[in-house]
Amino acid sequence: MKNHQLMRATLEELAPLRWLWQRVGFTTVELEKSLTDFYLLIDDDHNLLAALAVQFRQKDAFLHHLAFSWDDPEEALQILLWERLKILLTNRGVHRVWTREVAPSWQQTFFQKPTTEQSSLAPELSTPKQPGLQIHLTRDPLATKLIEKKLAELAAEREISDQQLASRTLWTRRVAYALSFLFIAWLMYFTLRGFFALPRLR
Repeated sequence: MKNHQLMRATLEELAPLRWLWQRVGFTTVELEKSLTDFYLLIDDDHNLLAALAVQFRQKDAFLHHLAFSWDDPEEALQILLWERLKILLTNRGVHRVWTREVAPSWQQTFFQKPTTEQSSLAPELSTPKQPGLQIHLTRDPLATKLIEKKLAELAAEREISDQQLASRTLWTRRVAYALSFLFIAWLMYFTLRGFFALPRLR
């Protein structure tokens, strides 16, 4: 399965997609209107193994109409589809993945019921008439906050270090100016002293 790939649907894949939709009981006429939302998992011989639609909205993605080409697909195939899909979602900068119909292995491993706070981020999806919403976080909010906090601390430390360096540089310049002034004064003193010490003609 190493060479299996996830590709975006085009008109060339419409015929096998229609067959897949009809096999699982989807309404093909409606789905054809959003053909380019679908991504297909194909094997080396370009056989259609699975398909699902992905709708992107800024940092969110909603998965729907997931279908496999046969009943009870192997867990390895479900995991493979998820791994390929995760690459796509990561490249698109998605933070939250929403769905109501996930493969069994996904539901057990990758998805969970969203909290009330998380559901408020997608109110159009969290409706009583459409229960069963699941969420997958591609980025751990806690880890993100810790990273941001650490970066802020490093920036503050760097700013303090820069200020200290600037202060030391200013102090060094002042010392250098003072030493230069003393040297010039010392040089002028001995020059004038030598001048006045010269014998004068009467």
